[in-house]
Amino acid sequence: MNKKNDTIAIGLGSNIGNKKKYIAQALQLLNNHKDCEVISVSRLYHTPPWGKNDQDFFFNAVSLIKTRVSPNELLDILLSIENKLNRKRDVLWGSRTIDLDILILGDYVCATDRLTIPHPYITERAFVIAPLSDVAPDIVIKGLSVKKWFDHIDVSKMQVIDDSRDWWIDCD
Repeated sequence: MNKKNDTIAIGLGSNIGNKKKYIAQALQLLNNHKDCEVISVSRLYHTPPWGKNDQDFFFNAVSLIKTRVSPNELLDILLSIENKLNRKRDVLWGSRTIDLDILILGDYVCATDRLTIPHPYITERAFVIAPLSDVAPDIVIKGLSVKKWFDHIDVSKMQVIDDSRDWWIDCD
């Protein structure tokens, strides 16, 4: 079980179809789940692909949530949402309607075949660090605050698409 005040950060991304709508739908499904509550959402970013560059740009965001379910149960919830939004896993780091990742879960650390927390690439990805700095700049990862990681990462190819924090609530 997660402790009541654990900071749980979920990374969201899409690069197929109506990207903003897919991310908004994922957030709405997460918020409507009986065991989850969205408490904060970052700005929405337009970002280059990472790991596989021959694909469309992504939209990315990070959400802080509250939940009392176990990390594996949370992963199951996220995978279920991905399935509802037609996520396909044909190519590693390939195009997708939606991608949901557990980035951090309080002080919880694990590395299994199924789940690694904190996310193994969290400090290497501008598309994670920039939105995470919107919602949790003081969280410490690998000895540095998210703000410090942000100060050391190249965000020059990223753009803020939507500066509001409630962009996902009534997204059509």
